[in-house]
Amino acid sequence: MDMQDRLDALRSTAEQSDLAAYTDIGAGLVLSWSSPAPCPREALDSLAARATACFALAGAISPGHPPAAALHFTARRTEAFGRPDAEGDEAICLAAPAESDAAMLLSCVITDPQNTGEQI
Repeated sequence: MDMQDRLDALRSTAEQSDLAAYTDIGAGLVLSWSSPAPCPREALDSLAARATACFALAGAISPGHPPAAALHFTARRTEAFGRPDAEGDEAICLAAPAESDAAMLLSCVITDPQNTGEQI
């Protein structure tokens, strides 16, 4: 299964999610995404910047223990970020409306979207 298929599966698994993205947080770029509607590059760049900031903040809180996952909340959006390798630069991102279930989103970004239970 290629990354685009994984992102499509992830977005369909996470109820209410309207964006799934594969991000390089070291470069601050979204490399691939899945969305039911066109997504402006500025929105993708902003998502990558928030992922980078969330992991940096979580890492500062717990030095020596790189975070594998992070959440970001605003009045309008809930975003979940997960890293397959806690020390790597790759992150999976899910974005949904603010009223979405944050625990479910977080679970989706750290578990294989094919529901095999494997960590991604």
